[in-house]
Amino acid sequence: MGFQIDSVYHLYNRGNNREPIFFAEESYRFFTEKMHKYFLKHQVELIAYCLMPNHFHIVVRQRAPNQISKALQGLMTSYVKAMNIRHHRVGHLFQGRVQSRLVETELYCINLVRYLHLNPVVAGLVRQPDAWQHSDYRRWILNSEIQLRDQLIGNGKEYASFVADSLDIACLHAFDEFKD
Repeated sequence: MGFQIDSVYHLYNRGNNREPIFFAEESYRFFTEKMHKYFLKHQVELIAYCLMPNHFHIVVRQRAPNQISKALQGLMTSYVKAMNIRHHRVGHLFQGRVQSRLVETELYCINLVRYLHLNPVVAGLVRQPDAWQHSDYRRWILNSEIQLRDQLIGNGKEYASFVADSLDIACLHAFDEFKD
């Protein structure tokens, strides 16, 4: 897939055999630092992200030609090499290449971001999205300059309400797979 300038993309991947890709707090921190570094270097705007134990979701906007691919190559290569060395492992960490989907509307984008931020709650890792350390939910509710949020939802307090309004429904759907 060719990435278009000023278009928004949902990037995601999971561990090989659905195994963990983050092994400790330090691995989450390392991935986050590298993500910020490579996205900044390659003019990729980070809109939102959530890192889960065995997968990740990232929403980005490409600001210059062919830069998402370069940023991902640097991020994924440095992360896998570091984890393989640190944890005495060899081979693939991820199931395959990073998957990407074009986010065609702002309405879809804001709902996607809410989905990301609710992911750890739905998975039963935390009770509230602000308790998960490995997403940028807190930035979305505390930062006064998030253009997409401001245009579609309002301020951080209004975004927190927008997410909270879906919290009960999201948690109910987490258990759908166990129903007959």
